[in-house]
Amino acid sequence: MTDLQKEQIKKIVYNLFAWGDNNENVCNKLILNLSTMKEEDVIDYLLVNINNLVEAMRIKSEDVFNNIDLITSLSDKYSTKEDLMTRLNW
Repeated sequence: MTDLQKEQIKKIVYNLFAWGDNNENVCNKLILNLSTMKEEDVIDYLLVNINNLVEAMRIKSEDVFNNIDLITSLSDKYSTKEDLMTRLNW
């Protein structure tokens, strides 16, 4: 994983996962774990967990759409929101 991808992961985690009791240590552990995964596994993890957060109403759909460019920047294979939706629905 490139330094740019790691920086994007950090932004995603702090923008979408840093809510409620998720303190800095929890976020940093998640960033570290995601940074060691394969690109496709990171995308899958993010899609499933972000979807769960939306369904649980912990974040809003608009929060996801506001950060979609960060997510699509992680992978050439999933470079549009439509690609991500297809992957999520798979």
